[in-house]
Amino acid sequence: MPWLKDPVRPKSGRPKLKALGLAVAVAVAGLFFLSGCWSAKEINERVFLAAAGVDPAPPPERVEVTYQLIRPAAVTPAGRSGRGGSSEEKGVWVISNTAPTILEASRRAALETGRKIFWGQLQVLVVGEEVARQGLQPYLDVLGRIRESRHLAWLVVAKGSPAKDILKAESPLEKIPARTIDEQLKAAPVSSLAMPTTLHDFWRTLACAAPCGPVAAGVELVKDSEGKPRVRLAGTAVFRGDRMAGWLDEKETRGLLWVHGKVKSGIITVKLPGREDGEVALLITRAGVERQPLLEKGRPRIAIRITAEGNLWEQAMAENLITPEGFTRLEEEAARAIRQEVLSALAKAREYKSDIFGFGRAFYRHHPREWPAMKPYWEEEIFPQLPVTVEVTVRLRQGGMLSAPIRRR
Repeated sequence: MPWLKDPVRPKSGRPKLKALGLAVAVAVAGLFFLSGCWSAKEINERVFLAAAGVDPAPPPERVEVTYQLIRPAAVTPAGRSGRGGSSEEKGVWVISNTAPTILEASRRAALETGRKIFWGQLQVLVVGEEVARQGLQPYLDVLGRIRESRHLAWLVVAKGSPAKDILKAESPLEKIPARTIDEQLKAAPVSSLAMPTTLHDFWRTLACAAPCGPVAAGVELVKDSEGKPRVRLAGTAVFRGDRMAGWLDEKETRGLLWVHGKVKSGIITVKLPGREDGEVALLITRAGVERQPLLEKGRPRIAIRITAEGNLWEQAMAENLITPEGFTRLEEEAARAIRQEVLSALAKAREYKSDIFGFGRAFYRHHPREWPAMKPYWEEEIFPQLPVTVEVTVRLRQGGMLSAPIRRR
């Protein structure tokens, strides 16, 4: 019967009010955790830094800092702004000033530019060789403290010229010359003749638990066909601590890369014994390394085993080398050349007393009990006399698209 059914009672609005109140409270509380824009900088109040250079300055100043600043009008595509840059317009503005510190030099540069220099787009830091030999710690310290600095920027050492001249050199391919150095370093694995190093890499090696020798790629100026200065990579700067000790050339640099297992590709040029009528170029396609820190009767030594694969890529002689016997001869010569690159790099590192190979770190990891007794004498006594054996195995897979050299019948 209808009168026996429970009456429909209106639902209370209290739960809805409670939920609404809770939502409002959460929203209000969240406002306290939102970052405002009170400290934001407008983009037109900043000038972006592509590269910086550090050179010594005469007293009473201590450092000369050069800035390669990006000119927005030159790099903005036409049509996106009323001041679109033309192809003939320079993409950067290079200025220099001197000061007791890098930070003060940056503030003085702001007086010249009218804008604050933004370090967050830094691609390359170039240090002059004189500064590098004096020690980089005072100059790199400020970059570690600047909140907006880019720690993945490349660190390079200017060879034979001030850092200022490196940054003033123009690039025929890029409006921003710093990008050319950036691309050169990114392309280094193609030849394995340079060892790119970032600021982070340098700091991490410097802070290594075992005495490790930091390195940085070198750059130098060369004249092109028109007599204009251009920048190119030039070997590797070797450091002992934060002070530069000397240079490795390109082949010695690749010797260092072999030991670190960082050879990705490259050309090995060999000559066959008794043949002076041409050279043979072998393309490395794969490589690996095994390093063993050994203790024999308490005396440390290092055993290095390098394996490499490659192809016959170019030959000047008419003899057909794409045979089992020909490949065996080439493999032996290539192994001999690779071993010589490693030994040459090792000789330089011993001369500089800088463990750029990380052998000390290997003993620290594999022999933690014995390492504390070796550490105080590592750089001065143990590393320069450390016995190192180098074994190299090379395997050639093919001779490219040819089964025999092209020659006249």
